[in-house]
Amino acid sequence: MSNRIGVTIKGALLLGVVFFVFGFAQIRHDQRSYKTEVILVDSVSTLSKDIVDKLLIQKLDHSKNDNKLKVDLRLLEEVLLTHTLISNAQVYKTIDGKLVTEVKQRFPVALVQSDEEFYLDESGVRIEKNDFKSIAVKADLNNLPVIVGKFGADNYVELMDLLKSIQDDGFFASKIKLLKKREDGFYELELRNSNLIIELGNNSNINQKLNNFKAFFAKAKRDAILDDFSRINLAFDNQVVCTKRI
Repeated sequence: MSNRIGVTIKGALLLGVVFFVFGFAQIRHDQRSYKTEVILVDSVSTLSKDIVDKLLIQKLDHSKNDNKLKVDLRLLEEVLLTHTLISNAQVYKTIDGKLVTEVKQRFPVALVQSDEEFYLDESGVRIEKNDFKSIAVKADLNNLPVIVGKFGADNYVELMDLLKSIQDDGFFASKIKLLKKREDGFYELELRNSNLIIELGNNSNINQKLNNFKAFFAKAKRDAILDDFSRINLAFDNQVVCTKRI
């Protein structure tokens, strides 16, 4: 009986030592300062790591007594996302004591010209033109498609979805000069190096409308009559209605 009690006591003591060692190691791990590493996800990112570091430093709380670094990862991500040019941020800690921040930059894909001038990114998020004055911009902002017409902030996502659908077609990818939303809600498209106005109608069946235009374009170019037309209307199902230039 006494042997069993002795074994039980030894087991409890051993278990206590294991918990103590694990707890002490965890405390030591929590108390050390984290080295930081910033990873810019985009190879053409114009954000500097210094900009990201400054945002992080604002929220990193160093304890003066024990040099403990208190890190709220979600809060750090929220702080990073307050920067206009950051579209996504992920912050995590590695087992070797490093605080890693992965940042994806927001890029303009269209210039809006209305009462104000500003950019939109691929998700329809507004970017002010002044946001690019503090960093070196590698993208050629002068060649972005221009969006004009009658619309509000609630139309930004719709506009970018339509623009992306058009740009995803290899034929149109680099040819879009202007996308216009008219007062009647219909869309018009203008291509670079062309005087044609393409009437898309609404934003339904866009792929079919683009295919109809490409078929017309190929035939008109082959017959050398492309310059005879000023407007091409694709709003009607499976039809291409042409207006001759006067």
